[in-house]
Amino acid sequence: MGPSKTLYLDGRSTLIVERAGPALQVTAGDLAPVWYPFARLSYILCRGPVGWRGDALQACVQQGLVVAFLDLDDRCTGIASGVPADHLGLGARLEMAAARPDWEQRYHTWLMAQHHRRAAYTCRALGWPEDVLRPHGLRQRLHQAVQARLGAQADSCQQRLNSLLRADIAAALTRAGLAPDQLAGLGPAGHLADDLQSLLQWPLRGKLLTAPVPVQADNLAAAAAIYHRSLQPGLVATCRRLIASLFSLGL
Repeated sequence: MGPSKTLYLDGRSTLIVERAGPALQVTAGDLAPVWYPFARLSYILCRGPVGWRGDALQACVQQGLVVAFLDLDDRCTGIASGVPADHLGLGARLEMAAARPDWEQRYHTWLMAQHHRRAAYTCRALGWPEDVLRPHGLRQRLHQAVQARLGAQADSCQQRLNSLLRADIAAALTRAGLAPDQLAGLGPAGHLADDLQSLLQWPLRGKLLTAPVPVQADNLAAAAAIYHRSLQPGLVATCRRLIASLFSLGL
């Protein structure tokens, strides 16, 4: 069996998605249907109005897949997450940890330490001095540098890349054992996906600034090609390390 792949469903044209046994059946307009076995999929990205039929979406969730929903401007508007796939039980452990009186401060200390660490790594990668800028000031400088390098497409390009990154974060948290309601923003762990997205802006922007040529992604397909080729491996590895480091808090 070959490597798993991301399935992109673009709702700008009429798409009907149905379950066909161990696969999804996708029909575009009057074309013949195409089948995508669940076992070959990593996650699913839906852009705009996609016609889910019957239990197709439920089947994706039961298979442990993450389905990310984007609007027509490529903003991530929702996540449907699969069943937690391994034994780490991160969600349950976070729920128990949140009951401790010192948890909020401990988590905040961890989060700030991770921001400082990612900021330092980014400074080194860019050759910027580490001791003259606090993270807030460095964030502003990074924003300005990315805007200058990517030009008028800077915001839309980063938006598309962040939508792709959001799906990977959701997949990593699902594998670590975060429950679907937690991934949707509920409970003490509900902000974790947002916090990871914020932390991963450091390496993402650093990579945009150190790319040999300015990144141009004026549509989702172009963004996906760049993301999977050049950005995803490093970002996903960093995301997994961040999740693993949470267990240092005594979960």
